[in-house]
Amino acid sequence: MPSLDPHQTLLRRQWAEEAQALEHRRQQLLAGALEAASTLRAQWPTTEAVWMFGSAAAQHALRRHSDLDLAVAGLPAEAHLSALAVVERVLDRAMAAASQDPVAIDLVRLEDLDPHWQERIRQRALPLT
Repeated sequence: MPSLDPHQTLLRRQWAEEAQALEHRRQQLLAGALEAASTLRAQWPTTEAVWMFGSAAAQHALRRHSDLDLAVAGLPAEAHLSALAVVERVLDRAMAAASQDPVAIDLVRLEDLDPHWQERIRQRALPLT
């Protein structure tokens, strides 16, 4: 079997390092998302559940600049922007502590979604609470 040329070896090593770095980032996002979910439930007791979905929730789908998608059930509509600010603060702090770049947050109220998407999130997303 022919050996790989040095360029192929270098590329494979770089890909492996990148995959490892992305998985580390995904784990940091998960830890921050768990903390954010706990904070949401503490500040808004009507919060029933929080899920992580999208590329951050799926192994091997995260990219360097992927956002963090969270869905929350039971959050009052008037608290949506305040809750987003809370989640951003928690995640910014968690990512900085892990020497990771900040992440954009997409926080949706489950009740605002089409019933199809509500069911899909309930069945497929990663529950955080």
